[in-house]
Amino acid sequence: MELNSSIELPEGFTNKNDICIDEIPSGFEKEDPQQDHFSLVQGRTSTSHKAVFYHVTTEEVNRRINGIEKLNSSSMACNLKKSKVRNGGEVLRKKLEERGVEVVLNHRQNVTTNTIISLTEAEAVHFGTDLGKFIDESYPREELIEEFVSEALSNESAQSESLLDLDAFKECMTSLNNVFSSVVPPCTGLRPKASKNVDMNLEMERFSQATHGMGIITNHLWFRELTTLGTEMAKEIKEKVESKKENNAK
Repeated sequence: MELNSSIELPEGFTNKNDICIDEIPSGFEKEDPQQDHFSLVQGRTSTSHKAVFYHVTTEEVNRRINGIEKLNSSSMACNLKKSKVRNGGEVLRKKLEERGVEVVLNHRQNVTTNTIISLTEAEAVHFGTDLGKFIDESYPREELIEEFVSEALSNESAQSESLLDLDAFKECMTSLNNVFSSVVPPCTGLRPKASKNVDMNLEMERFSQATHGMGIITNHLWFRELTTLGTEMAKEIKEKVESKKENNAK
């Protein structure tokens, strides 16, 4: 995604293609954050040799200030990596008020200052995307399946029929996947989607705000991996049980 010419680059950078990145994992629809652009912020977790910048939208700032974290203007300015200047907080508040974001002065934050709260939503989503790649490439899937199968078959109290009921497992996981996929809370770079369950929408939005979007991404990642593990485990157990029956029949 190319950077709009109207968006000001951070001081000291001139190459738009090298410093701006948008990484959206599969299973989500992309929404251009530049339509609600507020700032470009340098990433804090990148291992790249060059600077990586992420979009922060006005709505994201509003979520951080008026959502469950209740960040004050000083914390928000720190997150945006704004230089310390005289009346910096007032300048930020004025800019936000011009965008329709109300900033309450002297209110108490709901979170303490730490590394996690400085993570922007777009960077959290990118972090989740990288996690998905690491899972695909390095997660010890085969070793886990082998260990689970060995444990299940050595446990005399285990209900083998339940372990072999692959259709029931798939049906259950499909239903869970439909629930997870029905809601995508507002998050920079992702197109939001609401379900018919208002309470679930609100709780998922709170969860997303608390994790800056990363929780929503990792939900999908681990659900996908657990589905794969469960399916392969059931197949492996079935093969071993049938092989054992054949050997006993000889």
